[in-house]
Order: sequence, then C-alpha cells, then structure tokens
Amino acid sequence: MIKTTIIRSKKPRLKDPILIEGLPGVGHVGKLVAEHMVAELGAKKIMEIFSPHFPPQVIVEDDGTVRLVSNELYAYKT
Repeated sequence: MIKTTIIRSKKPRLKDPILIEGLPGVGHVGKLVAEHMVAELGAKKIMEIFSPHFPPQVIVEDDGTVRLVSNELYAYKT
C-alpha cells in the first residue's frame, strides 16, 4: 500500500491560526487568489503533502520535467 507523504520544511509557532484554502474550481479563481496572497504577503512554505488519494496527474514544468500533484501549506504571521 502506498502511503501519504508529508514533508515539513518549517514548524512555525502559531497562535490562533486561520486556514485559507484555495481550490482549483471554475476558472481556478480560488487557487489564483491563494497564490496571489502567498506572493504578496511573502508567506513561507511549511509543508508539502503527497497522497495516493490525489488525482493521478502530474504537472509538466516549462523545462519538460514532471512533478507529482501535491498540496502545499504556507504560513504568514501578522
């Protein structure tokens, strides 16, 4: 059985955290807004999740390499 893999790059101390989720729905609006917030706020990636329960897809990069679909979590402190 293939297991879910979680890669933690940082473990910030969070007080009263709020999760904002950006899903790729119609027009990818939610995903685009989440990506914009990460860029504008300078949020740091704290975790990446790979799971056999995600769609069986890969992302083709500009240089022709591929990477697995994953979920990324970012943290930003005000």
